[in-house]
Amino acid sequence: MDKKIREKLLAELEMPPLTLKNCARIELSGNFAASIEGCKGIIEYSEKQIMLNLGSSRVRFQGFEMQISAFDSENASISGQITGLEFC
Repeated sequence: MDKKIREKLLAELEMPPLTLKNCARIELSGNFAASIEGCKGIIEYSEKQIMLNLGSSRVRFQGFEMQISAFDSENASISGQITGLEFC
């Protein structure tokens, strides 16, 4: 999509600038849950760390009692005690 058209559309719809970009969205709920939109797959999964493929990058969640509580073709939900977050 052309940059000018995208900017005009976002302004008309009063949407945040990153809405139409091809990027992941991560929402944290304290240090005990995370929702990830734009997840392309699971790379690593253990009780101490979970690494997800975001397409052009990766994200690693570190902590205790980590688990993927929901997963589909583009979204994931992680729960546990999150002690670290790293983009790889």
